[in-house]
Amino acid sequence: MESTSSHVRVIVGVMLCSVLAPLQDVTGQWFRPPKFWSCPQNCSCFDGSGIQHWPLPGSTPARKDPTRSLWMEKNPRVECIGSGLTRIPVEEIMDDVEMLFMSSNNIPKISLADLKKFKNLKVLNLKRNKIRSIIADADTTLTNVTTLTLRFNEIAFLSKEHFQSFPNLKYLSIYHNHITTLPGDMFRFNPYLNRLYLGPNPIKSFCDDFLEELNLKRLTLRNMSLTAVPPSISRMSNLVFVDLSDNQISEVRNNSFSPCKSLIRVILENNFITSIEENAFNGATSLRTIQLSENRLTSLPGGILSNVSVERLDVELWENEFFCDCSLKDFKIWVDQRNAIDPTTDVRFRCSQPMRMRNKYSDDVTSDDFTCQRKNVIYKERKTIYTGEEMAIAVMLTFLCTLLCGIVAWRCTFKRKYGHLLRYASQRDDYGDMEELQ
Repeated sequence: MESTSSHVRVIVGVMLCSVLAPLQDVTGQWFRPPKFWSCPQNCSCFDGSGIQHWPLPGSTPARKDPTRSLWMEKNPRVECIGSGLTRIPVEEIMDDVEMLFMSSNNIPKISLADLKKFKNLKVLNLKRNKIRSIIADADTTLTNVTTLTLRFNEIAFLSKEHFQSFPNLKYLSIYHNHITTLPGDMFRFNPYLNRLYLGPNPIKSFCDDFLEELNLKRLTLRNMSLTAVPPSISRMSNLVFVDLSDNQISEVRNNSFSPCKSLIRVILENNFITSIEENAFNGATSLRTIQLSENRLTSLPGGILSNVSVERLDVELWENEFFCDCSLKDFKIWVDQRNAIDPTTDVRFRCSQPMRMRNKYSDDVTSDDFTCQRKNVIYKERKTIYTGEEMAIAVMLTFLCTLLCGIVAWRCTFKRKYGHLLRYASQRDDYGDMEELQ
């Protein structure tokens, strides 16, 4: 019996050797077994050519992330997307992997020390994992990591210690977490960072100190409690895209985006903006898209867009309270002139006031319709005549006139009511005088 089992083992061993041994083709080239023999359960493993080695052909592959770009499928990678993981299965992943996609799992804690062995790692995607904390490790340095995705988690705090392990980081996405503060030295060890996606996050009081040393290309600060356009933006000469929507910005001041000559798109939707100064976009000569919908604008300076891109300009101004009278006429004239030069221009808005223009669209009316009624002009002129001193004099005069009229009215009323008694008293005095004379 024992002899039979040993024979079986020998036969199985020979068969495995025959399958796994290198085979030579007619050209003399050798085929070797795939490198990714070790692959976590419910995951997919690919080599540098994009060839899938696990799961085996014919089996059901792991689910893919539909939001991932195709450029992320060119290097050796492991995809564990929605695989039910509660930790990163480090021991089951080959050391030379370059891309790790671990999204849509349930990994509450990450230790950077566990990733130390992945010296070739370039992309680390940990989104949608319910991560609450990340344990920093000063001894872990992943010099090849350029892309780190931590969005849609439950992280409450991040500091320079966390990012010290990624000295060559270029892309960072941490929006939709529970972050309330951003330390001023947060990116002290990340001089090459150029794409930063921070908001939404429940920041209590925004301070842009952490942006001082960065020269970004793309920046997202949605819903971050901003009350003004961060001054550091005006120093980012390479900035192409910036999203400042869903904040509390009330005005956009001159040179807010200067000298952002590479800037193409600005999003300022859903703020409290009531005014934009005429040179707010001065210097942003490549700017083509400006989204200003859902604000509180009533008017715009005529030359506010005269320094932006000369072609394919798209400005969204919907859901504002534009007062379409003579104060907006210069802006309307500029829009018409721009449309005549470049028909691809798309700058439109809807009027809210005055009533004769209410709910009319800007491209359905002419600049001649943007007029101020005479009574409105007179009212405005009168409104500026009276000073505080003049108002005080007017009040005093009114009081004196009222007092004088009251006295006169009282005297007339008294005389009418008691006039016969006065005549009687006067007659008695006359009679008395006559009696004395007699």
